Amino acid sequence: MTGAFGAALSLRDAAICGDAAICGDAAIGNDAAIGGDTSFRGVALHRAELPVRNEVCGLCANHCKLSVATVSGQELAFGFLCGRDYATKSFVARKPGPPRLSAIRAEAERKARLSLPGIAPAGSGPVIGLPAALSLIEDLGFWKVFFEALGLPTVQSDPRDGLVAAGKARMGAEFCAPIASFHGHALSLLERADFVFVPVYLEKKSDGSEGNHLYCYQTQYAPSLVSQLDDGGRFLAPLVESGYTSFRVKEELHRCLVEKAGLHLTRDAISGAWDFAERFQADRGARLRAAFARRKHVAKGTDIEVALLGRPYSVLPSGMNKGIPDMVADLGVTPWYQDMLEPVPDRESRILPLLREIPWEYGKRILRAAESAARTEGLYPALVTSFKCGPDSFVVDAFKKVMEAYGKPFLVLELDEHDSAVGYETRIEAAVRAFRNHRDRSAAESGTGNASQEEHRDFGSVNPRYATALKGKTLLLPCWDDLAAPLLAASLRAAGVDTVVMEETDESIRASVSTNNGQCLPVNAIAESFIRTVRGLGLDP
Repeated sequence: MTGAFGAALSLRDAAICGDAAICGDAAIGNDAAIGGDTSFRGVALHRAELPVRNEVCGLCANHCKLSVATVSGQELAFGFLCGRDYATKSFVARKPGPPRLSAIRAEAERKARLSLPGIAPAGSGPVIGLPAALSLIEDLGFWKVFFEALGLPTVQSDPRDGLVAAGKARMGAEFCAPIASFHGHALSLLERADFVFVPVYLEKKSDGSEGNHLYCYQTQYAPSLVSQLDDGGRFLAPLVESGYTSFRVKEELHRCLVEKAGLHLTRDAISGAWDFAERFQADRGARLRAAFARRKHVAKGTDIEVALLGRPYSVLPSGMNKGIPDMVADLGVTPWYQDMLEPVPDRESRILPLLREIPWEYGKRILRAAESAARTEGLYPALVTSFKCGPDSFVVDAFKKVMEAYGKPFLVLELDEHDSAVGYETRIEAAVRAFRNHRDRSAAESGTGNASQEEHRDFGSVNPRYATALKGKTLLLPCWDDLAAPLLAASLRAAGVDTVVMEETDESIRASVSTNNGQCLPVNAIAESFIRTVRGLGLDP
């Protein structure tokens, strides 16, 4: 019902149908009462017979599959990829919109490569395959420069359809779509490369201020899984992200490329290639942020922009993102990715306690970008996540709390393995309208001096808080097993701490599954046990 009201209001705002079409005689199906300034056909339309036929447009190479309906003697069609309507019998180019996200990023990478000193043409050495999936997707340019500096040619996997399905058929267990995509990309390169490079990303080096920076536990061992699917030992899986310094990484690359692959490379050559690639990566990142800074200055006060947040292997590759960045651009809205935003300085951030508790590298990036978008006028975040992503099941909840605390609307899109993009288009269109409504209201409130002040926002529900004193409180322990948990509880009671082992039964475990949206099952089981124990003992949480 709310959606129906929203659709009616949207049509009225867009001047597609006037008030006479929404109320009065037209609302009860009197088509004669509809004026000439509206295309509304009256609610009696649902009783009319509307013949629909299918045809293929042959006016250009798109060959659009059209559905043509006859309404009151007029033919209406939908399904066009270009900008024409059915009455126009020639190709009509779409109106130029904002630049595509992929084009902006490709241009930044191209200029970063041009700024490097000349790299000698790749020799006739073995070809290194680079899967365009998982964490490699944002480091493809880095590794291309690295191997080219060593004189080794590279080949990148193609983002063609069917790789997710192909990977799923080979991975031997039930994983998320990005893991299946990684298997598909890596295995497809065995036909085109001498070696396939599948580096291991465990943990990003941290300065200690934000705690751990772990990569997803499934992506951590994905290279080991896919390496088992080739008997020839052609998968190269060095440990490149583990929290150690670059010296350790260079030694690992030497071990992998020289000792395992048998390549004739010196340590100095590998070290120099690594430093060369790092220069490229830093320049590319600076250019991406500069592109956003320039565009934001131009667009300020004119229209909204959308910041796409999420893991790079879900948002950036065309084979995974369902065309979401282009859908945003097709609506006349400029899309950006999270690594292009201006980070909020630590001294100004309101969510540092939360960031310290989030153990995942990409989770921290998403939440930092969410805060940046929340504090940037006219910029609205859309979080893209994958179905069955365990870490993101926690990050999504934190993201929602951050945005609610800042009082800014947002969009969450969950990718699945199906090919249809219609559902995403509908939700993006609705979100863009909501974002524009919020921008208009915010501008009106700012003009009247009623805009909310930053310092008055409450982040109590965002940042975690922990009790440190147990006096007068009851400590609940999860029922890890029938021996250790009761023994620990008895020891604590002997020390004066009121301790209870939480109830856990087959029934409570089954009930906990109903609240699962991607977390590991023990988390839900513990939460359900906590609820039942609190209620059963009449405790005050």
